[in-house]
This record gives sequence, structure tokens and C-alpha cells, in this order.
Amino acid sequence: MSARESGKKKKGKQTISPKKKAAAKRSRQDKPEIVENKNSSAEKITLAIMFVVVALLLLIPPFYRGLFFPRELLIANITIFGLLIVWGIFRLFRNEKRVIGSPLDICLVVLFFAYVISLFGAANQRDAIEETLKIASYLVVYLVTIDICHYFKLSLYKPNLNIEPEDRPNKINQDVPPGLNYILHLILISTTAVTLASLGAASGIIDIPNAYLINRIFSPLTYANTAAAYIMAAYLFTLALAPLSKKWHKVLYLAPAALMLLTVILTFSRGAWLLLGPLSLLLVLVSAPGERLRSFCYLLVTAAIAVPGAFLVDPYLRENQPLQAWLLILTVVIMVLLLGWLVELYLSQSRRLKISFAVAGSAVIIIAVMIIIIIPAVGPVHLERTVEEPVQFQSAEQIVEVIEPGESYQLTLVVNAEKTTREGIEEPGYIWRLRVTGRSLEDESVNLVNYRGDATDNWEEKVFTFQTDEKVSSLDVQIHNRYPGTAVTVRDVVLSAAGKDKQLGFFIHRALPERLYNRLFSLTLDQNIDRRVELFADAAKIIRDYPVTGAGGGGWNALYRSYQDQLYSSREVHNHYLQVWVEAGVIGFLAFLGIWVSFAAAFIRNCIKKRASVRTWQFWTACFMPVLALGAHSAIDWNFSMAAVGILLFVLLGAGRSLDQSSWFRRGVDDIKINRKNPSYAGIAGIIIGSLLVIFTSMLLYGLHMTWRSQEHLESNNISQAMEKMQKAMQADPFRAVNFYNMSVLMDERAGLVESPADVEKMITLAERAYKLAPYHPPHVIHYGSLLMRYVDVEEGLSHFDRITALRPLREDSYIHPASTRLELAVHYLERDNRIRAQRYLFEILELEQLMEDNYGDSKPLAFFIGRANYLLGRYDTAVLYYEKIGEKDDYYEQAQKELERIRTDN
Repeated sequence: MSARESGKKKKGKQTISPKKKAAAKRSRQDKPEIVENKNSSAEKITLAIMFVVVALLLLIPPFYRGLFFPRELLIANITIFGLLIVWGIFRLFRNEKRVIGSPLDICLVVLFFAYVISLFGAANQRDAIEETLKIASYLVVYLVTIDICHYFKLSLYKPNLNIEPEDRPNKINQDVPPGLNYILHLILISTTAVTLASLGAASGIIDIPNAYLINRIFSPLTYANTAAAYIMAAYLFTLALAPLSKKWHKVLYLAPAALMLLTVILTFSRGAWLLLGPLSLLLVLVSAPGERLRSFCYLLVTAAIAVPGAFLVDPYLRENQPLQAWLLILTVVIMVLLLGWLVELYLSQSRRLKISFAVAGSAVIIIAVMIIIIIPAVGPVHLERTVEEPVQFQSAEQIVEVIEPGESYQLTLVVNAEKTTREGIEEPGYIWRLRVTGRSLEDESVNLVNYRGDATDNWEEKVFTFQTDEKVSSLDVQIHNRYPGTAVTVRDVVLSAAGKDKQLGFFIHRALPERLYNRLFSLTLDQNIDRRVELFADAAKIIRDYPVTGAGGGGWNALYRSYQDQLYSSREVHNHYLQVWVEAGVIGFLAFLGIWVSFAAAFIRNCIKKRASVRTWQFWTACFMPVLALGAHSAIDWNFSMAAVGILLFVLLGAGRSLDQSSWFRRGVDDIKINRKNPSYAGIAGIIIGSLLVIFTSMLLYGLHMTWRSQEHLESNNISQAMEKMQKAMQADPFRAVNFYNMSVLMDERAGLVESPADVEKMITLAERAYKLAPYHPPHVIHYGSLLMRYVDVEEGLSHFDRITALRPLREDSYIHPASTRLELAVHYLERDNRIRAQRYLFEILELEQLMEDNYGDSKPLAFFIGRANYLLGRYDTAVLYYEKIGEKDDYYEQAQKELERIRTDN
């Protein structure tokens, strides 16, 4: 055989090394089964059911207050756990066994079990169960979404398969799961529906309660900040999804994107505004190679039109003029579509033409900004109201941050003020006004200058001097007018102190729209930041006491009043990462944080490390960006307490997981051989667990319904029917403390008429059950303590009363109740000549004074009880001092006056 023939044979039949065979085997085993297969009718039916239910879960919950309240959440949970049964059946038919295959899967499972473990030491048993069920429902949505993406074959939308360059080196042949397109477009439909409903409610053409309040879009979710996070995520998602469409179809995605951005602006959510810029930049960076310029242009086009459009639409929404508002909104959409078409035309040009157009476009934008914003904002301040305009406040403001406390300041300005008179117009109160206000770090303010000026003879220089005190940390300088026919122009405004001059131009206020400026620089911004810092600090205190297993779902709401240093009311931490740590301990927190870490790791590994195709990469971006946006905003708010937002998140996570083709656990793939003859244990578990959860959740829903019915009967004074409904509620939902409390209270009220040892024992047992289920709820603690005092042991009852001061240290009634109870006991024992025991309770009342001073900061609300205790102890002069502190509007004023009269008469 010749060498040439030998070479041909070697070329025709090459040997494959064992390592390459093993790698190919792993690749085949690890890759999701998205190839064609002969699905049975049962598989298709179950897939269709799962798809329809997920579609409904995406579309309906935002319109039911985001599933924040118990009834709607329980109904959704029943639906989702029913979905788990269908998923189990599908898995049985398909004989799918494997569930956990990535770090993300592990994080979600660990998060769920962290909440299960937290049940055993929960601060509120019922709330903890509800939160655990919610996490379980999220996990179900995640699993179902993955299988829909992998196996659903009826996609009506096909992406542009020719988007990827054919000659790309070392490209990975990664197919997109067939159901992924449909899932992502369901998300687009649902978020667009929420956006349109938000704008419709704001304009008044749709009646959605609480969707537009205080001149802000709250959306059907009924909370402005969560609405902003939800729609901001949808905006980034839509822009990431657009490049996957065919030809010019991608431009159509800019219409919902523009509406979404406009809506985000009109929520006036400062947190979303703050995050939108960095997230938009990140969208460009993580877009697929070849699509980054398009993503940048789409962002630029939508922002350039929708942002100013939002501030033009805003006045019409506030003035309830829907026709004008929607004409502007439609104009915004049309302009964005036209510019999007120009973008596509621009992207189709050669590199040289692209550069030329980019330079020309940048120059046009710079000139427009100079003419419209910069030049008017750097000239003299001019405020004018014509004689035809109504009385309305208008101003120019500048906040000076760097201030020397206790320093003398001089403010110099040159003013030209004019007045136009017309018959029938009242004389204006003033032509122009200058106000300088000092602000402290404690949000206190003091007027330093308050000058009302008249008309001037051409230009006049005005000089004002003032002194700042030690608390002032910033100055607020305002020039304004408000009356028809007044105009003022101000230039050369200089603030001087200690030989240093600062020119005031009021640039930011004049450059930004009025509502945008007020939202960004108002005092409420500082107050909100301070309040969040307080919330986070108090959350850290709870975490310190419940570090490992947490306080269970709802633990924050049960505990935070015991830890707060300032009085506030907030059911949520406003940071979901800290809230999870409070509720599920450090394991839950790490698992929750791991969701974003593992999802980002999967994105990097699949797209960057493995050099995914452009099409696959862009699908990853469409899943990754909204997940990141929701996660980032949840560091400053409580979005995931609304189950509708959680469902959206876990559908996105499931969609991204379906794209993950990495071999995360190689040993599991190599060593475990799947026996197709054995049934799917995951499917069997899904059916069994789903059935049990449907039954359990249905009972909770029935119990809630009976609770409400009992409340209705109580309001109509139908006691027997109320007790009957309560009994049913307790049987169906034995974890809701309020049912046991209400039943015990009703029995207590009837005990005076018919009292028996059995009834008393049952009454105490019910009160004890309510107390154990919610041991941090003051009404339950007080009621149980009062029963113990009357029927069991006085000291044991008092110990429960004393817990109130620890549960609500910043509430004055937390001290009044223990004091009044001790006073009643002291009088009782004095009447029975047991002075020693009476004095003990009187001295304990006196000790409450210092406790209230330390915790509450003022013991004046206890003045009557301390005065009365001193009176009963024979300390009449001291009693007089306390009685005289009681004002006429206080509850115990008349009693105090009688005591004073008695003391003065006797002495």
C-alpha cells in the first residue's frame, strides 16, 4: 500500500480519543432534551394546561393589588399548587426524573427549606406559614416554566435565525428551547397590559382603585415604588427582546418600551430613577456582540422622547384631561417608532457612514440641549406672571450644602422687578420675594431671611445679612413671585462669608422640570433616606438576636416595634435581602443572595466563557436584565412582598435556567445512569405534595372566609352566629390567632352572665392559644394576662402586662396599662387593709417613671398614676407636683383636680 493511499485512509477514518468520547457523552447527557419527540396526547394536554396557567399567573395578579393581601394570595397559591399536580403528571408521562442540575436550583431549594425551618421558632406562626407557602409557590412556578420552555412546541413566534455570523470561530451550537419565545412574549404582553392600565387609570379612562394617587402612578399594584421596579424591569426586558425579532419588526417593540419608560418616570420613584441609568448602561454592555450599538440606540431613542414626554403629559394627568394626555402619549409612541426606523436605517449603512451620522447626530443633540436647556438656565433668573394668569407660586431655588455653622453671611443680588396693573385686578401682596432657610441634619428648619420686595426703578442692588446657628448644615435660597402682573429678573447673586464668595446661578432648578427637581431635592428625600437607615439598623438588631434560623415569615412586622429607637410604622424592612435574613436566618439570606450570584454566574459561563451564539446570548440578556433590575431595586424596597412581582421574577429565572447548558455537576452526569424503566419520582412527589398543599391551602382560605363572616356578625351584634363562624374558622385554620382571641373575648364578655369552671378553663385555653400563636401582639398578651390575673395568679398576669413595655417601648399606653392595673390592685389591697402588698404595687408604679423616661423620653403621660401613687403613700407634696403637670386636655384632668382640692382642703 502506498503512502498516499495510507494517508487517504487515515484521513477518512480518524480515531477518537477516550477523553473526547467522554466529553461528547457528557455534552449529550447534559443538554436538555429539546429535540423532536413523539409526545403523547396526555403530555401535550398537560403542557397546554401549564402554559395557560402560567399565562394567567403573569397577567391577572398585578390587577389584584399584586397579591399582597391574604385572600388573593391564597387563591393564587391554590392555583399554583394545582399546577404542581399537573407538572407531576407531565413528568410521569414523560418519565423525567432530574430536577436539580445547577447552583440556582440549589439556592431556591435551600431558600424554601430555610423558611420551613424558621416555622419552628416563628414570631407569628400564621404569617410564617403564609410566607413559606408563597416561597413554595414561587418554586413551583420556576419548575413549570423550565419544562414549558424545554418542551412546548407550539411557538407562534420565531426569532431571526440569520442574526449570527456564519464564520464566527469556535461558536457553540446552542439551540434555544422551543417554548422560550412564547414565555418571554407572555411576559411582554402582561407587563404591557399593566403599563397601559397604569396610564389609563392615571388619565381617568379606566377606574382602578388607588392606581393614581397624590399625582403619582401607583399602577394596579397600588404601590408607586413597586410599580416603578416592575415596569422598569419590563422596559429593559423589552429592549433586550427587540433585537431577536425579524427585520423591521424589532422596531415595533419600541412602542411598549416607550410607554413603559414614560410610566416609570410618572411613578416619581426616586429609587427607580437612580437605578435606571446604571442598568441601562449595563444592558448595552451585556447585550450580544453585534447588538450593543442597537441596544444603545434604542435606549437613546426611547429616553430622548419618553422622558421629556412624561413631564409634558404629567400636567394633563393632574388636571384630569385624558384626551390631551393620550394625544401626547400617542405622539411619543409615533415619534419613537419613526426614530427607531431611522436607527435601523442607520445600522444598515457602512461603517464610514455610521460614524458620519453619529457625529452629526451628536452635534444636533448638543446644539438642541444648549438652546433648550443650557442657555436659558445660565442667564439671569426671570420669573413672570401675566395679568391673565391666575395666582400661582413659581420660584428659582438653590441649595447650598457646605455651610459654616455660626458664621455671618451676606447675600448680594441685583434685581429688576416690575408690576403690570389692569382694571379689575387686585393689588398684588408683593412683587417678588427672597427667602433663605437654614436646614439642620435633624430636618429642622429656621427662617434666616424673609423679604418681600416691591417694584424697582430699573436694576437695583440688594444686600442681606444673616447669622447661622450651630445646627444649620445647609441653606435653601429661594427667589419667587406668585401674583398676576408681576415680573422679576435677578442677576449676580453672590453668597459671601469669611472672605469667600459663592456665585448662585439656580442652574439645576431651572434646567430640570419643576416636579423632577422637587422630587430629587426636596426634604422628603433626606427623610426617606434617614428612615431607611433606621429600618436597616433595626433589622440588624433583630438579625443579631435571630441570626441562624430567623424569626419566621412576618417576623419583622411582629418584632420591629421592640427594637425601634424612633417611632415609625412599617410592615416591611424596605430591603428584601435584610427581610429574608430577619425571617429565614443567615442560611435563607445566603440562598436568596445566591439566586442573583448563581444566575449571573450562569450568564457568564454560558455566554462569555463558552462564547454562545449571538441569538442565544441575546435571549440570555432578555432574561438576565429584568432579574437584575428587580434584584437591585429590592435592596431599597419591598417589591417581592407582592407575589405578582415574585411570580414574574421566578418565571424569568425559569426561562433563563432553560438556557443553561453547562455541566455544573460533572460527577453526577458521569456516574449516574438514568433508568428509563423506573417511574419519575419527581413526578410522583409533585402529585402527592401538590395535592396536600391544595387541600391545606383551601382550608386556610375557607378559614379566612369564616373569620370575615364572623366579623360581619359581630358588627351586626349577632353573637351566636359570630361564635359559630369563629368555631369553623378555628377548625379550618388553627394557626390564625385572631380567631382564638375573638372567641375568648366573647366568652369573657358573656362570663358575667353564665359562668362555669369549664367555660373559664376554655376561655383561658383559647386566650393562651392566641398568645402562643402571636406572642408579640399586644392585645393577645393583655387579654391573656388579664385572664391569668382574674382566674389563675395575679403575679403571672402582671408579668404579661409588663411585656407590653418591651413590645411597644415608644407607645405611651404601653406604660399606662401596667400603671393603671397596679393602681387598681393597690386600691383593692388597701380596701382590705393589706397595706404591705398595696405599697409594693405603688412603688412599682413609681419605678415605671424612670423606665418610661429611658425608653419613651418623657414620663408626663404617667403623671396622674405617679401622683396618685404618691398620694396613697402619704407623699402629698410630691403628689401635688405631679397633679399640676396634668393639662386640661388630658384624660385624667378632672380626677387630678379633685385630688388636688382634697389635698388642699385636708392640709
